[in-house]
Amino acid sequence: SSENSNSSAILFSHGFGAGPNNHRKTLDFLADNGYFIVAPEHRDYISFNSNEAIINIENISRLFPDIETTLENLRTISGYEGIRALRALELFFREAFHGLVENIEVLEIFNSLFDYRKQELEVAFNLIREKVYVKIWLLSYSLGGNTAIEKLSIDSSQISASCFLSPLSGLSQFNQFNIPTRW
Repeated sequence: SSENSNSSAILFSHGFGAGPNNHRKTLDFLADNGYFIVAPEHRDYISFNSNEAIINIENISRLFPDIETTLENLRTISGYEGIRALRALELFFREAFHGLVENIEVLEIFNSLFDYRKQELEVAFNLIREKVYVKIWLLSYSLGGNTAIEKLSIDSSQISASCFLSPLSGLSQFNQFNIPTRW
């Protein structure tokens, strides 16, 4: 619509286990300053609701099939045939997260674990495009940074700029951007 023709939208991708509400003050500030905010809740979001010392973890079981598939896929790579779940988690969190894994096959398998994030981000991106916003900014945090990097590696033509807040960039092999980017 014409009412949005001079407006900017921000697409926000949160980190693993967190959610948009963890960044509510920042997103509210941006919204209060005229930005249209779209912040999808990725399916790896885990809600830690405290109610009289009871902590409820809502969504973690959604990831179990993906984790099992990832483990099976790792076992097809030479040198990883006998990898056990604990070692795979260590490889993921201590090494891949920090860019210490050089085996491209391993990185691709870990990246595929989060393919759903790319799809969720694309749905949100399409929502913004339908609203006819001229400028679209991509804002991300932690694993959301990896998701954003992957989005930019596929198509950055409609994104005006990006900002990565503590990005988990160790999973991505993409490192050249053709839009203004801040790390």
